[in-house]
Amino acid sequence: MSTRTTCSPTGKPATSLGVSPHAVRAYASTGQLSPGLELYGRRWWPRHEINARRDAGDQRSTPRETAVRELAAQLGGHDSDGPNAAELAARDGISTRTARRRITAARQLGDTDNQQHQGS
Repeated sequence: MSTRTTCSPTGKPATSLGVSPHAVRAYASTGQLSPGLELYGRRWWPRHEINARRDAGDQRSTPRETAVRELAAQLGGHDSDGPNAAELAARDGISTRTARRRITAARQLGDTDNQQHQGS
């Protein structure tokens, strides 16, 4: 192997990514990493792919996280704008308690985004 495409066995990418070796194999099976290259009975990945995956950060997203991000954008950092819990519950078909949780999470996300923009 050339030095440009130095590869790592499963354990080293896992350490670099801060996950278990099982998670690295799962990333490969779901297309978040290339399938790698099997040599001597072990799976290897190019270091540049591992570094790119590490630098991309967490790419998981659930419907709840998506809904919170959309609500945070709708609120735009203003507490009075946007739906109240009852309106959100009726609109999204969720309980009022879940709607309150989403609004709280969206406001916290909005506050975090505002602090990051003000700090730059």
